[in-house]
Amino acid sequence: MIDLPEPPPTLPPAPRAFYDELRVVLAAVRPTEVDCSRVEVDFGDGGVAVTLPHAREPDWTVAAQVSRAAAIVFAGPVSEHFDAASGGPDWTGAAVALVGRALRGELEVPVALRGGHVVRVGAERVWSPAALAVWRPVRTELVRVDFGGRAG
Repeated sequence: MIDLPEPPPTLPPAPRAFYDELRVVLAAVRPTEVDCSRVEVDFGDGGVAVTLPHAREPDWTVAAQVSRAAAIVFAGPVSEHFDAASGGPDWTGAAVALVGRALRGELEVPVALRGGHVVRVGAERVWSPAALAVWRPVRTELVRVDFGGRAG
């Protein structure tokens, strides 16, 4: 079980809302594939940063940086920005929801390969000699980012 520390009493309302809801989600989802020895929580400059590394897949780390006005969540190769202007009054809840989806294995990312070489992850191209081998067919696989959490 992931046991996050208590937030400082000076944590502003938006980061506190995110952090409190994240703790509830972690308790409900109980992900089994988070490397608890490498979990990081940093409070500072009026915000919070949380890093939840995957136990076996180093590229699947889930991380969030939350300030008074915005948040960015990284879930493996997926990243998303949240703020009141684009997400409404519950933008912190939307950020936690993305973290929860990753922990429960509900994120699928298309990965394009030429031969055995990755040439695109989601919408991002991965440049390598294989990317230039346009005569080779591209096949796409869906990769599910999964931290072994249960549906809550």
